[in-house]
Amino acid sequence: MRKLSLLIAGLTMAGISTSYAEGVLDSIVGSAEKMASTPIPVAEKGPPLPNSTENTLSLERCLSIAMAENLDLAGKVVALEGKEAAETATFRKMLPTLALSSSRSDILTSTSGGSEAESYTTSVTLTQPIYRGKSLWGGWKKAELATRQAEFDLIRQGQQLVSDVKSAWYSVLEKEQLLHSSKEAFKRLKIHESNAKAYFEVGRYWQNEVLQAQVEVAKGEQAVIEAENSLLLAKSTLNRLMRRPLSAPINVDASLEWQEMTKLSLDEAYNQARANRKDLEKSYLDMETSKWSEVTTGSSLVPKVDFTTVYSTTGLDASYHEYDATTTAKVSLTWTAWNWGQTSKEVTAAKATTRQNQLSYDDKIQGVLLEVREAYLNAQQASKKVKVLEKSLKQAEENLKVNEIRYQQQLGSATDVLDALDLRTTTRDSYISSLSSYLTALATLDLAVGYDVVGLVK
Repeated sequence: MRKLSLLIAGLTMAGISTSYAEGVLDSIVGSAEKMASTPIPVAEKGPPLPNSTENTLSLERCLSIAMAENLDLAGKVVALEGKEAAETATFRKMLPTLALSSSRSDILTSTSGGSEAESYTTSVTLTQPIYRGKSLWGGWKKAELATRQAEFDLIRQGQQLVSDVKSAWYSVLEKEQLLHSSKEAFKRLKIHESNAKAYFEVGRYWQNEVLQAQVEVAKGEQAVIEAENSLLLAKSTLNRLMRRPLSAPINVDASLEWQEMTKLSLDEAYNQARANRKDLEKSYLDMETSKWSEVTTGSSLVPKVDFTTVYSTTGLDASYHEYDATTTAKVSLTWTAWNWGQTSKEVTAAKATTRQNQLSYDDKIQGVLLEVREAYLNAQQASKKVKVLEKSLKQAEENLKVNEIRYQQQLGSATDVLDALDLRTTTRDSYISSLSSYLTALATLDLAVGYDVVGLVK
């Protein structure tokens, strides 16, 4: 497919090797061709589930599956194929056309007194447009620009898909760790309940301590159920991006890990976005397309010149045993000299569209810069939040140890232990969620500047 090397370049910028990118591209095209010829199955009838040895997925594996199976990306490929076909068809309007016609005529009456007669005529006509102003050429250039816009759509969709898969992946890891945290907290609550019962039986504490511990155990059990459901929904989101059944198993052998943010300055991020954002380039091409629309609209008032050659045979019967053959050539000129200012108003409307697209492009630039600024500041903020919560988690861990020792020595109450345990659990969950948010913020910043998060990580 012409110009799809741009997608390979875009994926290469995402930290993916050229050979891998070419393989991904082949998978996308193959998937699009398959879907173009067969009905799209329902959601639960997606690609076959991987076997048990493939259930453990990595981020790279998820990206590979999504690139090959995602319907949004495949739709962009089909759209690009349609634009390329339309561009080719528009170009061929400038080439000569060949037409074949055949007819029979009967003379029913004649004032000359001749007898009734019939004749058969077959003609071959070759027509070549010679001059149309720039209407044909302009139409082709507009179709060419539309093809380039479809290419930019495809690349941008690929970048968006990478960001979405990364966000879903981090969400799965986050929910996995939150579930583990909930189970660990529930286990600690069960241990505390057992201790409270033991202390009550020997008369060291009131029964109220036991009842309080039992209430917290029930809350801990509910927290585990909520964490399990959140994990299932996160896996379903990732499965949807990979076009797998929502309930398909996903086993991960990874955890959230800190990644240093790049030292790229905000101004450098602006420049990267101006150079890499394909939706920005697409907006610029809208302006170029409207300029060609001005040209093609104004061409309706210029003369139209065609060259035509006709080879015609005429016979008295359909077998053409006897026939007369003629060959004619002509140059014709058609000129709409006056149409009450219709074309002038159409040109004015086209110029207004050009101006509107210019304003939209300027606004798009500002929007992109604002998006980069917001993503950049959010990433910085998330980074600082993670570091603060990391210190808070260490303090909460130590606070829990102190209160457990005080409780065992009857220097503190069960409420102190439960509060300390709740603080530790809440702080740890906040740390896990903040780390996931930070990694997602890096992916969002990467999408804002127009390439993958790998480019923002040391």
